[in-house]
This record gives sequence, C-alpha cells and structure tokens, in this order.
Amino acid sequence: MNNKRIGLIVLTTFMVFFVLAAMPVSALYEWEQVSEEGFGDLTNDYAWAMANYTPPGETTEYLYVGTLNSNYSTPPSLTDDGCEVWRTDGTMVDGKYVWEQVVGPHGTQHMISPIYGNIPAKAGFGQGIPGIRNMIGHDGLLWAGCLGINPTPLHPPTNCQIWVTNGTHWKRANLPGFGHDDASIRGMAVFNGALYVGTQKSKDGDGANLYKYTGDSISGNINLVNSTAWTQVFNKTADESEAFGTLIVFDGNLYALGWSGGFVTGSGFGHGCEVYRSSDGTTWEEVVGDAAEQVCQEVSVTITMALFYLQLYSRISYMSVHKTSEIWQKYGEQAMGLVGNP
Repeated sequence: MNNKRIGLIVLTTFMVFFVLAAMPVSALYEWEQVSEEGFGDLTNDYAWAMANYTPPGETTEYLYVGTLNSNYSTPPSLTDDGCEVWRTDGTMVDGKYVWEQVVGPHGTQHMISPIYGNIPAKAGFGQGIPGIRNMIGHDGLLWAGCLGINPTPLHPPTNCQIWVTNGTHWKRANLPGFGHDDASIRGMAVFNGALYVGTQKSKDGDGANLYKYTGDSISGNINLVNSTAWTQVFNKTADESEAFGTLIVFDGNLYALGWSGGFVTGSGFGHGCEVYRSSDGTTWEEVVGDAAEQVCQEVSVTITMALFYLQLYSRISYMSVHKTSEIWQKYGEQAMGLVGNP
C-alpha cells in the first residue's frame, strides 16, 4: 500500500471520527440498561459471559449471564464468594428485565454432587470459582467455561472447570484443569457437531490447549455428561501461545486465536498473536504468525462481510495482519494501536 493511500485512509478516519463526535449520543446508538448495576450487587465486576438457552422440554428461551465476582470474604465463604449466574425470559418491570439468580448466594437452582446428591447452587459453584468466561449451547445443555480458582489472592488461577445446566440443575463437566492444570477456559465453539474448548495456560513451559468433548450423545440429559470424555487435539508451548482466546467456525474450518507468549502472565511483551485453523479439528496449521512487533489480546476485526471475527488487543502502535492467498488481507503497515481490557 503506497503512502498516498495510507494518508487518505488516515484522513478519512479522522474526518469520520470528528463527524461522529459532533453528533448527539442518541443519534449514534440506542441502548437501554436492562438490569440494575451488578444485578443489585456491586461486587459483580463483569457480565463476563452471555448466551441464549432453551431448556429441554420448554419453549421459553432465556438469556443467561455469568459474572466475575472476585470479592472474597475473610475467612472465605463457600456459599457467598465467587461467580454468579443470572437469567431472564425477557419479562420487564419498570423498564428493566426481571432477573433470576440461578447460581449465587440466593441461587434458585441446584448442583448435582456425586457425594451429597442435589445441593443448592451457591456462588462460585460452592468452590470459590471467581468468574465465568464463556457460555455456549450444545447437545441440549448450556455449557459454562470458568476461570480457575485462585488458591491465594497472589496466586494465579489454576484448574479451570466447565459446568453444564439443563435449566434446573448444574453439573461439573470436566476434570479440574483437564488434568493438565489449565488456568482458564477461553474460546468455545461447536464444530462438525462436537464441542471444542480453548484454554489459557503458562506453566513449566506448557501453553494453551485445545480440547474436544468426545462423550456419547447427551440430547439434553445432564446425567449423561462424562467429565473424563475430553481429548486434547492441539497445544502450544507457553512461548508460542498462552491462550486460545477465541474459537470461530468459518467456511468449513475451525479457527483458533492464539495469544502472544508472555502477554497473559505479564512475563514479557510477547512476540505477536497467531491464528490457527483446522478442517477436521485434529490437524492444525498456522495461518497468521510471525508478527514480531505485535502484542495481542482481543480486538474485533471483521473480515469477509462480517462473517469471521478475530478478537485481539494491541498494546503498541503497529499492527499488521497478514494472510494466506485464500482469505487474509494485509490491511495496514502502521495501523492505529488499539488498547482494550483482557
């Protein structure tokens, strides 16, 4: 791309920015707040994960929201500390949705415990799990991928978990950390009828992992979920990728966004994000990489008629996305630095 064209793009961008800045907010977008702050609890820091879900045998579709709540009691409480899950069927009162706390200190639903049977679904699933990072519907159930537990406030999270619900009960769907001490669930996607989960990890040189659920068909029967039926299909070293932050299905392939090594843990400035793809979920190839001056988290980039989304954050002022001859475009030698929150 020549300098004149780059200059024209930059000038146009600034013109659009100033036009938008001069417009009243109401002319730019129409948003309405549909919940109280923190669902009435200001220690709910993030609405971290959201998904639509219709429980088996029902016709009502609910919006589920999982939170980050890292406000811990002293001493810690296994009923009040940790993430919460809220849902609504869209009923509104005084301009706000009516929300039901299904997991939390006053959770209305239950957990299936192999030892104690059905027990109330308290905050953090009774284990102090701080947050739910992703949600997705699959095989009649809603799957919630969680951040790992912090053994101490200064200790990094460890042994991430997945919990599933049928709309009334919750059950843990994996061995903690998948038996590999993975720190957090990140990307989740359904590809060719199977559920894939990407994780965050940086420990003893091991990096991000990608797992496939290989259990028998569930068809909404939560009792058939097999917490041991996961197969590791792809992994990278910590120097290469510390997390598979996003999984996206596009054009018959599964894509995984790799976070730069050293970024997640703060141990370095990283070496650039990577994007991997697979046509069968087993054999993977790198289609974006070697961007030496790029540090990535998550920033939405729309490619090919807004059908394929990457999420990454850039912390410096140079960003260059390369491609194979099939779908990738190099669209900026010196694009603006985009800063976001992990």
